Amino acid sequence: MKRCLILSVTLTLLLFTSVLGHDRCRFEDKTLLHEKFSRFKTDCLNKGFQESTLVGCSSTVEKVMKKENLLKRCRNFNKYLGRCGVSCEVEEQRANTDWREVQHNSPTNFDMEHEALQVIANGTNGYNDTIELSFYGKSGNYIGDVIIRLDNWRYEIDACGHQGDLQEDSRQDMESDQIWSFKMQRDDDGDHRLRAHCNGNLAMDFTISQGNCMGWGWTGSWDDDIHKLGFADTDTASDFFRHRPHLDTDWNTVTRQFPFKFDIEHNALQILANGTNGYNSTIEVSFYDNSQSSNYIGDVIVHLDTWKYEIDACGHQGEMSKESHQNMESDQIWSFKITRNENGDHMVRAHCNQKFAWNFTISEDNCMEWGWNGSWNKNISRIAFPLTDTASDFYRHRPHKDSEDSMSAVDTRMPLSAHQSSTRLIRDQPQSADLAIDDDLATSSHTICAWNTDHWYMMKFKSVRCFSEVIIVNSYLDYNAFRMQDLGVFVQDSHKETSMKCGSLKARDDSTIEGQTYRISCDGLCGDEVVLKVRHDRGDYSYMGCIHMAEVRVEFAGHPYLNVMEVDEKDMDNEDDMNKKDNMDDVDDMDDEDDMDEEDDMDDFDDMDDEDDMDDFDDMDDFDDMAVDQEDCEAGSYRTEAGECEECPEDTWSDVGATSCNQCPDGKVSQTGSASEGHCYDEMFMPVSDAEYKIQKADGPASGWYLTSDSERRNKNSGYVHVHPSSGDDKEELWGIEKTTYRKEVCYKIKSLHGAHEGRLLVVHGTATDAGDGRVLIHKTPFNRDDDECWMLEPVMKEGELFHRLMKATGRHQGKFMVTINEHDSDKEWMWADVTDRDDDLEHRLWRIIVN
Repeated sequence: MKRCLILSVTLTLLLFTSVLGHDRCRFEDKTLLHEKFSRFKTDCLNKGFQESTLVGCSSTVEKVMKKENLLKRCRNFNKYLGRCGVSCEVEEQRANTDWREVQHNSPTNFDMEHEALQVIANGTNGYNDTIELSFYGKSGNYIGDVIIRLDNWRYEIDACGHQGDLQEDSRQDMESDQIWSFKMQRDDDGDHRLRAHCNGNLAMDFTISQGNCMGWGWTGSWDDDIHKLGFADTDTASDFFRHRPHLDTDWNTVTRQFPFKFDIEHNALQILANGTNGYNSTIEVSFYDNSQSSNYIGDVIVHLDTWKYEIDACGHQGEMSKESHQNMESDQIWSFKITRNENGDHMVRAHCNQKFAWNFTISEDNCMEWGWNGSWNKNISRIAFPLTDTASDFYRHRPHKDSEDSMSAVDTRMPLSAHQSSTRLIRDQPQSADLAIDDDLATSSHTICAWNTDHWYMMKFKSVRCFSEVIIVNSYLDYNAFRMQDLGVFVQDSHKETSMKCGSLKARDDSTIEGQTYRISCDGLCGDEVVLKVRHDRGDYSYMGCIHMAEVRVEFAGHPYLNVMEVDEKDMDNEDDMNKKDNMDDVDDMDDEDDMDEEDDMDDFDDMDDEDDMDDFDDMDDFDDMAVDQEDCEAGSYRTEAGECEECPEDTWSDVGATSCNQCPDGKVSQTGSASEGHCYDEMFMPVSDAEYKIQKADGPASGWYLTSDSERRNKNSGYVHVHPSSGDDKEELWGIEKTTYRKEVCYKIKSLHGAHEGRLLVVHGTATDAGDGRVLIHKTPFNRDDDECWMLEPVMKEGELFHRLMKATGRHQGKFMVTINEHDSDKEWMWADVTDRDDDLEHRLWRIIVN
């Protein structure tokens, strides 16, 4: 239901009278103002709005307003009023609202680990206004309370003894409603981390753990999983609540109408929008300055039903690009970048699902004369989602890169075209080759990842060029960067059919844009094509090969060949330029005997025959010895002050010819003699959420075989696991890995994702071999002994490849490693998975953990 709450005429005119004369008020003429407001009011009343309760800024509306164009009038008039210091509020309530009325002392099921809680709180109840949430376990056992005190802006964690102040930015006007969002998730240590926002502003962030709680207050109840939620009878402020699914940790739920701080001058705004709301689905973002009263600047509006956009306080409307038009039945991720140009004007650039939608410079010259009021000259400090935004569900920010880090700092002469060997679809959108040359780090190209496949990416140029280097920005800032390990960069001449290699990309484990920007030197090689190639054969690499780039650019070399190749044909055929004898045959230039035959210059035998200078063989021998001594040290070593080459110690690495060793990045380690930063690896295995893994034996008689849960049945609750030779495509060979804790110690749980044992965990308990080794099982969970489900994954770098040893971390057979030493009685291509600590069988215990 949509409603328009209208100011009374008398109050409005009084407020207008007090602010007339200000430049930002568009209604200089009182008569015009009165007539416009009267027409607006009459129009609303004719549509069914009642005047009986018009008092100040509130009214009661008995009839549903179904006409979208009337809502638009309300919105537009609201903006006019806002510039004069008053407002006519426009409210919207969707018919299928998911808000539920708060019932006190009535716990309901609520998956707090995977869902965010939103609460509409009324801050007008006077003294001791309180939000109080009670949390319960699966069996209904009480865990603890979270209390927000709106009268003094403090919070309290019950069964913990902790109290604290809410952050300044979250403190709202007590006379207005507030939308509170609560996110509760476990951290790596298994403790609950609670984050609360009020109207989009962070209010608190606290980890509920024994170390953070008061000793007298800690009961241990917060260790339990949360399954139910209730509102205590002492909760005096909560009116309605609903849940929202967690997305990435940096997505925030949209709360409407309330401005909040957002540095959009240096951050891109991303919005997850729902295009399924039907007619008039709209994204609308309001911008405000940094003044104490947050003066309104203007709105950017995207109409998803017509694929048009408009800039309020500018009067501009425009069409969005056809390639950005998305299916209205699917969610869309919109990215908005607003920066200032050299004239100080705001430039807006928008993308939908990585497709360019539109850009516009908001300036007096570009805006309509009747629409421009100069408000866009202000600095943007806050944003808001108004009530007329019907499509935005979540938002987050992404930092702009400084100009020296952005691709705009690179020579931007573009190739004629770009092509790639294959194109991957993400969210049904092709990640085409041209997305890597669009000068936009928010978009990316992507080939389809595969083993044993030649992947390539080609840029074609109009004519032969000479290249100094190729700059590649990887589109992934995580382990996926290693899909491009050893990518070769080639310069080709399509006319001569030649190909010359510039160098190879050595992937880095670095989660920053700078760390994933690679510069490959081409040292002036010339051609009309630049080609990138990569191939990862199964067994040689840990990750499949593919090419995915946010941007790729070239820098041209100042090579003389450029001058020859770029000469116009008319210049090449000009006889005056090519055959001018005056330039070629000047005797004075070539035959000056005085210069060539001077005896003093050529015949000074005293200097040439000095035995002391030329014949000291002892000195020459010393020189040869020195040359040998100064050969470059190999990668993984460094030259000491004494001139010796020594291996780099653990947790460091070096290139060829190094005089010192580089420290591995934080959290990473390396073995002695590591020859590149790629040989530094995570000290602890870091699983990717929701990823599917293959576990492959890497040494011994079963090398290359995959671990599978498609094995013999043991009983109704469990089965065996084994390794077998396969192509790695069986669903039963896919596993999930979760990092967790047992008694505050980190361990990992390994879960079967498909097949008859889907959802069951790898365990070792009572089943043993004749030699006393433990037999690995796949068992129903939860089991009565969690310690039998915990494993440790020990990283091992060997010959430049990362492997892991799988060790039983807790429970029965603790400290034993998983091996494959026992064949099946009747199948030679079947070896059981066991755990052992016997020295004779520990030689082959390496495994590959491969992301599917």
